[in-house]
Amino acid sequence: MIRSAWLIDATVYQKNIDKSLLALRNKFYLLKNYAKNKKFGIHPVPTQNAFSLGLLRIATLLENNSISARYIHSDDLVEILDKENPFNLPDVVIFSAVTPTIEWCSEMSSRVKQINSKVEVVIGGAHVNAAFESTRKRNFRFDRIIKGYDINAVETLLGIKIQRPLKFVNYDLLPKGLMQYDINLFTTLGCVNNCSYCSDSKIPYFMNSNDGDLSEIIRIVGGSKNVHYFDSTLGGGIERAGAVLEKIKQVNHSCHISCDFRADLVNTSIVMKLASAGFKEIMFGVETIDRKVLLYNNRRISIEVILKALRMVRDYSDMYISIYTLAGLPGTNETTSAKDIEFYSYLYKENLVDEIKNSLFVPYPIDNVNWEEKGLIIENAKWSDYDRQSFPVYSGSLTSEQIWDQYLKITKSIVDNWESALKCNINKATPYPEYYLKCYSS
Repeated sequence: MIRSAWLIDATVYQKNIDKSLLALRNKFYLLKNYAKNKKFGIHPVPTQNAFSLGLLRIATLLENNSISARYIHSDDLVEILDKENPFNLPDVVIFSAVTPTIEWCSEMSSRVKQINSKVEVVIGGAHVNAAFESTRKRNFRFDRIIKGYDINAVETLLGIKIQRPLKFVNYDLLPKGLMQYDINLFTTLGCVNNCSYCSDSKIPYFMNSNDGDLSEIIRIVGGSKNVHYFDSTLGGGIERAGAVLEKIKQVNHSCHISCDFRADLVNTSIVMKLASAGFKEIMFGVETIDRKVLLYNNRRISIEVILKALRMVRDYSDMYISIYTLAGLPGTNETTSAKDIEFYSYLYKENLVDEIKNSLFVPYPIDNVNWEEKGLIIENAKWSDYDRQSFPVYSGSLTSEQIWDQYLKITKSIVDNWESALKCNINKATPYPEYYLKCYSS
């Protein structure tokens, strides 16, 4: 019988990155600080502390079922294990991992077993939900691998049927007070689309409340917080987005709220509802503008649709517009990269975006996805290197060195064009305090 559990949040990690990229990223966050202050003046800034809402929901369910739950951040675990009496370890240790941390979790599992072999060690989280079979086939040191969210995960863990559904998340279980964290909420998990570079469509679909627990957050910490809705697209799609925005509008808040949305789902009504509900930022995934590359990766969108969405947001709101881009997608080459650079420069010159975030495509292990069929050769099977700011673990139409060079070239172009568009002096500026600054170093 399980009477006690530790829940280890291994969703945030630290990693060394290339010095040239680090210099570009540092400049990027100097520019971002200027852009954000110019747009919003005094506003809530990130705390650089994050937590896994999914893991906290599981901890709450365990507590609701009379199991003592302790939430622990990964960077605190080693020190805790060094000091902990073996007899004080819990009945079960549950790790929530992303792909770059699962190998570390396996090492920590061995450490736990060395201290007390009777402790059961379980792995779950975002990585497992997308790559359950791939994880099971590797020689990791876990007693069990559990897939699923909330009630399903806890029912599998305990072998019982949960009788009391989760109504409220117990934020008091967090090691720091809730005010010390950036808030990431969701109204849906999973995605109905099937873009090959994204794992969201491969994980179980899950619907949360229409405000994603915002009203409870406000009750605890008041209104002045950074809140980001990390649904693949807010509400899961255009049909539910209206109800979600109406519910968020009813919450009396002064939060700095942002969300992700699909450019092909934007219309004037949605933009106006976002603004009316208090959203300050909207983020679009653009990835690349090359039509063939997009179709090759099951992404059906066009430049015309993207531009229409950006102009609509500019015309009907005052929201800060960010776009996500991905270098190195299967099918890209020097020509497609040059097109992307030209397009991103155009967006800044025409004031259609406030920020462009460029990352590197990573062929994450996803069940039933064969990257070789996409023309990729996986050159590095060490999952700790599967990171969007690190040297490519693959080659394809380009070598890994060429992919990296194109990534740096695009990133530098984005930063330089942003600096030109802002017309600012950043010599005395300070970086915008996003988690990136805490997680990456050279």
